[in-house]
Amino acid sequence: MDYCDLTLYHRHRFVICYDKNSWNFTKLGYIDNITQKESKTILGEGSVTVALSLK
Repeated sequence: MDYCDLTLYHRHRFVICYDKNSWNFTKLGYIDNITQKESKTILGEGSVTVALSLK
């Protein structure tokens, strides 16, 4: 997994990765046109609310 990957964890938790990791998540997609630094700033610490849309 890499930063900005959208993943499924334990079949019912949605995760946005903000750094590389070796965990075995199910990759659903990724966020385009954002740097790793920007993603860390946007996601911050703690819980966030995210709205997704498809093009």
